[in-house]
Amino acid sequence: MVLTREKGLENLVAYDWYERYALIDHFFGDWNSLESFSNCKYPEQGDFVNQPYLYSYDQEKLSIKLRRDGHVWIGSDWVPVSVDKEVYLEEEDIKVVYSITNLWDKTIEVWFGVENNVNLLAPDSPDRYYMVDGKNLGALRNSGEVRGKSFGVVDDYRKVCFVIEADREISHWYFPIYTVSYSEAGFEKVYQGSCLTSHLKLKLMPGEPVEIFLKIKTNI
Repeated sequence: MVLTREKGLENLVAYDWYERYALIDHFFGDWNSLESFSNCKYPEQGDFVNQPYLYSYDQEKLSIKLRRDGHVWIGSDWVPVSVDKEVYLEEEDIKVVYSITNLWDKTIEVWFGVENNVNLLAPDSPDRYYMVDGKNLGALRNSGEVRGKSFGVVDDYRKVCFVIEADREISHWYFPIYTVSYSEAGFEKVYQGSCLTSHLKLKLMPGEPVEIFLKIKTNI
């Protein structure tokens, strides 16, 4: 006999095709949505998510630079695009500067996203919650889409946070990540963290980099 501690658990199973960590770079297809992305059944148009980046680091500046010359599907064209990002510490914050360049000879429009995955341990606790522009969005078991310049998760109990401050108002998806585990009581879902994906539409002129500035705050 197979036991489950939650009805319909089999309907919640989705298989990730890449590892979920921080600063994952996406180029989405037009029909993507929060539902399709959270179920890992969405159109990924670029080859950046699970592919290597070149890197260099500056020990004095406490910074690392990463670059990938990859491609993005634009219709039936496999278009060369480069993504540069510099990550560095500034006092207690982490700053990330993106530079995205269209290496083709025609103007293109892309849907770019940056995925971060964070674990604050307690999906149902009221003192751990999503936040946008200072507004509490509820416990970490929730999911949704919002727009704002400041977005992330907050842990009032431990006085820590992971809040992304952008240089412009952009859209953000958020949802919990669960795995299915087997215990003496049967199969059950276990909270592994929260997925925070900030995304925006960009028009890329040939050879002209577009920059995005992000600051990640980790202390309240």
